[in-house]
Amino acid sequence: MRAYRYLLKPIESEELKKHVLACIKEIEMNKNNYIVIKNNPNTYKIYSNEIKYIEVQKKQMSIYTINKSFDVRYSLGKIEKDLTLDKYVRCHKSFLVNLSYVENIKPNIAVLESGEEVPISRYRYKDVKEQFLKFLGETIC
Repeated sequence: MRAYRYLLKPIESEELKKHVLACIKEIEMNKNNYIVIKNNPNTYKIYSNEIKYIEVQKKQMSIYTINKSFDVRYSLGKIEKDLTLDKYVRCHKSFLVNLSYVENIKPNIAVLESGEEVPISRYRYKDVKEQFLKFLGETIC
C-alpha cells in the first residue's frame, strides 16, 4: 500500500474528487505502459517509464533506458506516436527526452539525473523549458 495524498478533515467533496481523479489518471498512465519495437530478427518490449532519452542518427535509433540501450532501425516520428507525449519532449531534430529524468535545463542542454547531457536546439529551447516547468508543476501538485 502506498499513500497517494493526504486530506485533512473536514473533507470537501470537490477536493476529494480532484485527488481521486488525479490518482486514477496516474494509475492509467502507468498501467501496461510499454512500446513494442520490431527490429528484424528481434522484437523488444520497452517500458516507456524506463526510457531516459532517444537519439536518432540517420536511420539508426538508440533508445537509452535506465538499464541498457537498444539500437534499432525505427523513426522518431513513429515512436513519438507510440509514447505518451506529456512526459516526452522533442528537444532536437534527433532527440526525444523523458522529462521524468531531466534534472535541469541549461541553454541548449538538458542535464539528466544520471549526468548525461542531451542537446536542445536553439529553436526548441523556449518550448522545452516551458514544458519542463509545466511537467514539474504537475508532478508537485
